[in-house]
Amino acid sequence: MAALQQLAARTQKDLRTAIQNKQIHAQNVRFYWVFNGAQLWITKAELEKLLARDDIGWVELVPEIHLDRPVSSDRDIPSPDAVAWGVSRIHAPQLWDLGITGQGVIVGSMDTGVDTTHPALKDSTGASKVILLGNFTTDADASDWHGHGTHTAGTILGGDGRGSFAEDIGVAPDARLVHAKVFGSTGNGDFAAAFQWFADLKANQGYNIVAVNNSWGSCATTSLAHWNAVLTWLSLDIVPVFSIGNAGNPGCPAQPAPGTAGTPGNYPTVIGVGATSQIADAVSSFSLWG
Repeated sequence: MAALQQLAARTQKDLRTAIQNKQIHAQNVRFYWVFNGAQLWITKAELEKLLARDDIGWVELVPEIHLDRPVSSDRDIPSPDAVAWGVSRIHAPQLWDLGITGQGVIVGSMDTGVDTTHPALKDSTGASKVILLGNFTTDADASDWHGHGTHTAGTILGGDGRGSFAEDIGVAPDARLVHAKVFGSTGNGDFAAAFQWFADLKANQGYNIVAVNNSWGSCATTSLAHWNAVLTWLSLDIVPVFSIGNAGNPGCPAQPAPGTAGTPGNYPTVIGVGATSQIADAVSSFSLWG
């Protein structure tokens, strides 16, 4: 990643100077190497100055990002088995029987924080499976104010597989989790900084993160705001996993239809995930389509 950092330092230098010297007036300016760019608030007049520069490749409005949550009518019904229906449906227990339980694997997630004390997120020794937390919001810490981040963490690694835990809700019970809190109690956080954090952890700090789950997205179908950050992850062998979106979210279509899947979930460079319903064992009524 040193090459990306050096490239960003060299190519961003003149723009940084222009902003510092008030040749371009902008607010909330943040520079990044994970996609070699900046995010800022700017007026139309100042934007025209940016567009006239020869060191700017392109300028794009970052779309609104939202959590993707299921509609209540499509939620799973209680299972009589100890293993959650979704976990069984993808045949994860058969992998457990082969000894494939996620042992030695680190998975990342970007969400609302995580409750590290939740019993489903503890191993057989009582230690939390969450080994590192990052907070990219204005909240005081990375605790889960909402519950969504703890829920998705549970889907990744909750429970103990074939052990004695009552409810096995996770696919890889022996994996470990690194979590970035990007949804705060009063608004969204710095997603680009979280992308960069994961890249730095993998490249420079010894965390062999193999995939990062993102149960969020935008309703924009053509935005490239996260394109280069995703490519950086791929260059580090981090598999990007994104929701493709739910109908009815702010700015999204009211009903699913072909081509409604949002970004980054519809990028050909990521694994895009829709939803299925336990009741019908079919695509959920709210899941957008590619």
